[in-house]
Amino acid sequence: MFKISVCLDIARLLVARIRRKIMRDVIPRTKANVCFVLVSGGVDSTVALYLAQKIYKKVYAVELEYENRLPVEKDRVSNILSVANVESFYIEYPRVIDRTTLENKHHLHESNTFYYLTAANLAQSYIRTNKIAAVDIWAGQIRSDWLISKSFLKGNFFQYVPEASPSIYKLLNKIIRTDASKQDVRIVTPFIYLNKDEIVEIGVQVNAPLKDTWSCSYDNNVPCSECQQCLERNQAFKKFNINEKSDNI
Repeated sequence: MFKISVCLDIARLLVARIRRKIMRDVIPRTKANVCFVLVSGGVDSTVALYLAQKIYKKVYAVELEYENRLPVEKDRVSNILSVANVESFYIEYPRVIDRTTLENKHHLHESNTFYYLTAANLAQSYIRTNKIAAVDIWAGQIRSDWLISKSFLKGNFFQYVPEASPSIYKLLNKIIRTDASKQDVRIVTPFIYLNKDEIVEIGVQVNAPLKDTWSCSYDNNVPCSECQQCLERNQAFKKFNINEKSDNI
């Protein structure tokens, strides 16, 4: 039992060191002066936006509009971008039109692959137009987006979500490098191994408007405080003594 405890402690120490290395070494080491940050109105993308402003000379927010997007998310993005004072791009999800009826009957499924490859195409266009060397695209995904803790009877297990995992972003970068030819575009995932508490801690350090973000899965005037997103957020905010009115959670 003692040996198991020691092994767990060592594993936790290694994980902590990896996280610190990511924040200290990996993020700043880029030859790009321009960064596109995909924003959703949530905590993670907002913190990513504010952290990117500390690293890059020029930062753009990229907002994607898609079917069934929560109206409250749109409002929060508008508020956050206004406070951050950054330029932004607004991309509408493509529509599929029936040539016979000229109606939009088919709604494409929301996809991380589409989001980031579209952002990569935008970055390539930006490079050509402005004659610059490179653009980084920041993804705000965190550990719980791809490794979800689940309760099973009295124990715990994890659900793996491949479409938001580190491996998918490595694959997307390979595709981008092939398609972009000599143009240097890459997806950066600074938070992919961090949890919500760590994201909020970074947000406090970079003065991100955390209270202006929206985390709830439902489009209500007041967050439900019961969904996984609300629970993670409330726990992290409580840890760092962030008090907010219920209608701003």
